[in-house]
Formats: sequence, C-alpha cells, structure tokens
Amino acid sequence: MKNKLYRLAGRLFAKPLNLESIAKEATVLCPQEEQDVPPAVYLPAHLQRITGSTIYSILSETIERMHETHSIHAPTLMYPLGKTMLFGGGLWTHNNQFMTRSINAKENFERINLQQAVVTDADIGLSYFGHWMREVVPASLVGTTEIPSLSLRRPHYSHAAQYAQFFKLQTIYANKGSVDNLYLLSDFSQNSYKLKRYLTLRDNLKDSLKPQDIVHKGVFIARGQSGSNRALINEDEVIAHLEKNGFDVIYPEKMTSEAIIRKLWNAKVVITVEGSAHNHAIYSMARTGCLLTLQPPNRFGIIIKNACDCLGIGWGFYVCAASHDGEGFYVDSFADLDKVIDKLQAQ
Repeated sequence: MKNKLYRLAGRLFAKPLNLESIAKEATVLCPQEEQDVPPAVYLPAHLQRITGSTIYSILSETIERMHETHSIHAPTLMYPLGKTMLFGGGLWTHNNQFMTRSINAKENFERINLQQAVVTDADIGLSYFGHWMREVVPASLVGTTEIPSLSLRRPHYSHAAQYAQFFKLQTIYANKGSVDNLYLLSDFSQNSYKLKRYLTLRDNLKDSLKPQDIVHKGVFIARGQSGSNRALINEDEVIAHLEKNGFDVIYPEKMTSEAIIRKLWNAKVVITVEGSAHNHAIYSMARTGCLLTLQPPNRFGIIIKNACDCLGIGWGFYVCAASHDGEGFYVDSFADLDKVIDKLQAQ
C-alpha cells in the first residue's frame, strides 16, 4: 500500500524525470563511435515472405537497417540524479523528479542507505530474458566498489540465477531506502565499451566452468513452448535434418544454464528461432562463428544482429513459410536452409 501511495504522489506532485535537464552533467563512459558492419546473410527471395516486424519496431525501418553496413553508436552515459529515494519500482530525486519502473518489485529487500550507486536495470530487461542478458547483465559491470550497480528487481527468469553466479555479477538489489548520489545509466549502444564487457563476461563464464569446446558441427537451440507464442510447427523435422548433418540440440526448458553453456561452448554455427534464445549463444559460441535466425514471417526481427556485429559474429536469417491457419510457421526447404548455413560460414 505504501508503495502505491508513493507512486500516486509522484505522479500528482513530482515532475517526470527529464534527463535532458542534466545531460551536461553526465559522465561519458564511452563517446559516440562509428563502426563498419557486414550485411545480413539471407536468400533474396525470402524478403517477399516478410509480412510484419516485432512489436517494438517498424517493418520498413527494420528492412532498411538490415542493409546498413555502417553503424553510429550513441555514447554510454551516467546521468547524476543526486540524492534519491527508492520505493517499490520507483525513484524520487531531491529536485522533485520522479521515475517509476513499469514492473514494480514485489520482493521485500532490506532498506539501503548508500553514498553512491548506479541504476543498471531497465524496464525491457525486467520483461524479457534476452534484453536482460544483452543489456542489464553487461550494464552491471559498470558498477565499481565506489559506485556499485543497483537494480530495483531481481530477474525472475529460470536461468538468471545461475548465469548471474557464473558471470560473477555483484549487483545490489533494493527497492527502498535512499542513495546520496544516484546515477542512471544510458547503455543501449553496441560500442567498444559494450564489447569490452561482453568479453569480460565470456571470460568469467570460462573461469567459472572451465568448459570444453564442443565437437559438433553446430548447435540448434530448440524453441519448445517457452516465451511468446512463436510456433515452429515442424521443429522435430528441423532437428532431425540438422542432427543428420552433425548438429547437436539444446532444449533450454529442460536444461540448466551450466548445461546450456557447456553445449554451446565455442560452437561455430548456432541456429534458433527469433527470440530470447539467441542470447544463450552470444557469450558461449565461437567469436569467429555465425548465428542463424529462423524468422516467423509476421514477426521479423534483427535486434540480435547489433550484438553479433559488436562481437564480430556473422548473422543471417531464414524466413519461414507461414502455416495455412496462421498459427505457426515452418522451414519449407531444407536445401535452402543448408544454402544459408553455407553462405554464413563462407562469409
């Protein structure tokens, strides 16, 4: 009840958090950068199959970005909020600015009173495992002994606790108390500073588990029933085809994070359906490897390409055919699938 009253008071009496007003005071952790990137690998005829994009993007813009070979990365910044109160999923600053997370913490954390901290979580990272892995996890490495990483909610994903242990994350979780000097991190760019942290996280996995390189040609990460409803209706046939061609198969719903990491370690080729499962691969697969996305025609997405470009991993896609009832999609040509895999490996 108290948290609800705080959020209501914030909406009624405080100003929405305005980062532009403190932009000049922000600490630059990485300046704006530019990078040449390789184009996506795909079969040209498959572009005609695309009927829609993910809910967070516009299809025309997604197609345009897919063909870009030069990226401009915004700077990574820490915005100073000054003395700030924490309550539930919200922050209330000393100069009467207010911010609330769309997902409010339900855990009863200990009250904190810190001199300094940096908020390294994000709404979307509290909603989707992939964004947590790709954004919140590397953001947590910004924290130091002097300015620790702070999150208003512990991730609820089934694999998160083990990953946090193997990544050696030191995040403080709190949703009540105060911080004398709180910073808010802006860290969405796939710049050289993000690459440095990706590689540190990969090194931490290696140090924690001492994994051995896999012996298979590649790995297929099965979609199963997890996540949003994106049904690869002939997944069993896809698995049979890939196994016949030397691939191993991962079933994330049935496996621990440790088992997944060991099955992916230094894989040269990883294939999976568009979605969060990609993110199991980016820390564990070979840095000289390639990632292939099986795309639902009505939910075409390329966000994983940004991380692949940062890491130097080749990326391509196969647009599946839509089922007649519109409830799923399927790989309609294993010969074409093999062509895309060969094109990726030859890149």
